[in-house]
Amino acid sequence: MVIAACGTYHAPPPPVPSAGEWNARRLDDLPVLASLDSLGVRGSPRDWSDWALAQAAWALRPERARVAAEVRVAAAAGVAAGAGPPLGVGTEAEYSFDGAGRESRWAVAFRAILTLETGGKRGARRAVAAAGSLAALARAAMEGWQVRWRVREAALQEHLAERRRDALWPERQALDSVLEGAGRRYGDGGIGSLTLSQWQLQLVDLRREEAVLQVAVTEAHAALADAVGVPVAELDRVAPGREVRSGCHPGERRDSLQAVALEHRLELRSALAEYAVREAEVRLAVAERWPDLELGPGLFFDHGVAKWIISFAVPGLPSARERGAVLQAEARRAVAGQTVLQVQESSLAQLDRALASCSAWRQAVDGQEAGAERSRLAMVGAQYRRGEIGRLEVQQSGLEVARAERRMSEVAARLEEAGLVLEAALGVWGGAPEEPWDR
Repeated sequence: MVIAACGTYHAPPPPVPSAGEWNARRLDDLPVLASLDSLGVRGSPRDWSDWALAQAAWALRPERARVAAEVRVAAAAGVAAGAGPPLGVGTEAEYSFDGAGRESRWAVAFRAILTLETGGKRGARRAVAAAGSLAALARAAMEGWQVRWRVREAALQEHLAERRRDALWPERQALDSVLEGAGRRYGDGGIGSLTLSQWQLQLVDLRREEAVLQVAVTEAHAALADAVGVPVAELDRVAPGREVRSGCHPGERRDSLQAVALEHRLELRSALAEYAVREAEVRLAVAERWPDLELGPGLFFDHGVAKWIISFAVPGLPSARERGAVLQAEARRAVAGQTVLQVQESSLAQLDRALASCSAWRQAVDGQEAGAERSRLAMVGAQYRRGEIGRLEVQQSGLEVARAERRMSEVAARLEEAGLVLEAALGVWGGAPEEPWDR
């Protein structure tokens, strides 16, 4: 018994939280570069794309080690499922108080205990373990996608925040020019103090908005560093800026996009893998209704006479408990099946919403133009050259053009955000190789 139970317990060092390790994390560490190289990704020291940052995030963040451990747990379950019932041994001793003659008063029996599984239990356990391994791999792929996709979202939000901030600068310059002209005209007595104060209040509001947009840029940059899994200072060092684009697929048909979503959404793959686990559990529950057979061959020394013995036993006869286990497994399988349909319906509904949003914002982009404001600016400029109006009117017209261009930039940014939502609904990364994380 001691020899059979002998084993070794390995005690790894407990994890110790440390801020130093986090502060020293770098994107150009050798393990990160080796992981990127295995995927064919090259991160330039001064030009990290959002795709390269996403791959680096999967190499850096702790989620990868955790899901790898979960996959190893599922693989270990497969090893245990393939093992058969353990071999047992038994003994019996007997002493006769009324023994007579020269025969021994002792009787001793030694026997082995062999359990023969019936009903395909081992195959059913292996099926459950194999389905569990596939489910663990599906969850790992889905979590890897989610880690990468958070980088994609954060990179686009940072890019759009910078675009919104930069789009404010031409309007600020135009408003400064208008205030300069209004100040001169006020000094000449051409306008009153109320008109001048209105322009000054507009400048104050614009400065407030400029400060808010700068805060949004800083927060978006910090959110990107958090998504990658590095300190903000490290992201400042190697990735000063990126241009991220998303698309709304204007030429694709709805049914073809639905097929892409149903094929690429990893949430659906994970739900299907969980259904496979529940199906294998039903098979195991049915197999466990078959009673096992125990054999006990051995030797019996019966008061000096050696004998060979064999015993048969059925340790567990079918009962209502096994029937209840089958019903419970079938109910769990039905729940998993409905979950698959729920995830499918949710994915298709999300795709429909994304397509509607893309269509609406594409129409908004097509309907936005600054042509009228530019035509007015040209007309006002001609009037100024003829001496019909003053320079202030030209500056006001230039301000209207700058505001129109800023509105167009905002609508274009909303279209980019709608394109990102569509990519998430499809489960694909725009412009990136198809599903490299499966490697």
